[in-house]
Amino acid sequence: MRKRDVQRKFDEIVAFAEVERFIDTPVKRYSSGMYMRLAFAVAAHLESEILMVDEVLSVGDFTFQKKCLARMEQVATDGRTVLFVSHNTAAVASLCGRAYLLDRGRIVAAGAARDVVGEYIAAFQSAQFIPIGERQDRRGDGSVRVTGLRIEDANGTVSISSNSRLKVSVDYESASPLRDARFQVTIHDAEYHPLFLLDTDIAADLPAVLPARGTLTCVTGPIQLTPGLCGLMVGVDQRGTLADGIEFAGVFDVEPSGFFAGRMPLRSEAVSLLDHKWTLARHATKDDGSAEHARA
Repeated sequence: MRKRDVQRKFDEIVAFAEVERFIDTPVKRYSSGMYMRLAFAVAAHLESEILMVDEVLSVGDFTFQKKCLARMEQVATDGRTVLFVSHNTAAVASLCGRAYLLDRGRIVAAGAARDVVGEYIAAFQSAQFIPIGERQDRRGDGSVRVTGLRIEDANGTVSISSNSRLKVSVDYESASPLRDARFQVTIHDAEYHPLFLLDTDIAADLPAVLPARGTLTCVTGPIQLTPGLCGLMVGVDQRGTLADGIEFAGVFDVEPSGFFAGRMPLRSEAVSLLDHKWTLARHATKDDGSAEHARA
């Protein structure tokens, strides 16, 4: 890029990366997340023929991830090529027309993005039968390791139903106490669409320093889900860096319950249920000689 192009785009890049407050800080002092955000912002504002993006959605919050996807869609719309590498199947299915599935560096499936995403999900659904402590298909630097994951009805019943409160327990271990650690459990449907996020940063219930080994337990409110299969993904960040991440870490089936007095909707009709009631306003007819109406 010419110098005037750099000057023209500088403010756009900084604003996109959301690092205005740290722009005078040496990049070597940036966290890995800040570095990745800035790197993507620079790459996305270059007018190159091909944009190669590898797991950029693993950093940043939802708003930044959404902004990244929008930028990649814009690049593709401009007629350029986007090579998008990600475990985010929903993003792959929505952004890409064609996809390749890699397993240990070898292409095992190729074709329309939604077809390849289906094969990916099917392959990983079988992996959840392996104890999570023995799973090798995990990401992160290994500084923290999830050794167990259990999900059950918080009231102690055998099955999980539409009106259950969930109790999720995560066993972990590390070589030293954890500082600024963040645990996340994503609950998704059978097609890998996220339904709920259980996040220690959102709840802010935990101390700043956790012991090197322990179990974190999260209890939710009523899930209010329609009957069907759900899966779990677990991740641990430490000081902004992914320490351990496992997809399809578990699975559970939501059974119908007496959540409503009427018919229970199917998963194909709706994923979640809102507790609601209908009322009827009974309007008077002309024969009543009155414009008043009674409410029932």
